[in-house]
Amino acid sequence: MLGDVHHATAVGERVELSLRVRRDCTEAVLADLLHGAGFEVRSVRAEGAQRQITALRFRTLPDVVGPRMRLLVCGLNPSLYAADAGVGYARPGNRFWPAALAAGIASVGRDPAHALHHHGTGFTDLVKRSSVGAAELTAAEYAEGLARLDRLAGLLQPRAVAFCGLAGWRAAVDR
Repeated sequence: MLGDVHHATAVGERVELSLRVRRDCTEAVLADLLHGAGFEVRSVRAEGAQRQITALRFRTLPDVVGPRMRLLVCGLNPSLYAADAGVGYARPGNRFWPAALAAGIASVGRDPAHALHHHGTGFTDLVKRSSVGAAELTAAEYAEGLARLDRLAGLLQPRAVAFCGLAGWRAAVDR
C-alpha cells in the first residue's frame, strides 16, 4: 500500500496518510516503515488506533516487504537511475535480475511485487537515500540503515537476509 502511494507521488510532494496501526506498533516502528516506503515523516497525530501522518516523498525506492518472507534482499542504496525507474537493479546490464531468475527467487524480471507475492522474496536497501554511487554514503548512514534493517527483520521475520554489496556491509558492521 505505501509503495503504491510512493509510486503515485512526485518527489518532494507532501502526502497526508491515515493508517490504522496495531497496538504493538510503536512510533519508531511506524517511522521505520514510512522511511522504508520512501517518506520523510513531518508529523504524526494519534487518534486511537489511527495515525494521521504528514510526510514528504523522497527520491528512493520503496521497500517491497511482507511478513514471513522467504528471503529479504538488501541492496546498499538505490541508484538515481533505479529510484527514477521505480525498480531496483534496473539499469540495463545489471546482473541481479538474471541471477534472481536463475536462482528461482523471482520468475518475472524487474518486478519486485511479483517476487514478493509468488516467491516470498522482499526488497529493501541498507541506506534509503539514492545516489550516483555508494561512495557518496557515510558510515553513519550505513550504521543507521543497519539498525533500521535489524528492526525491520525483527518485525517481519524473514527466513534469510541477503546483502548485495560487500563494501556497504563492511562499512555498516565496521569490518
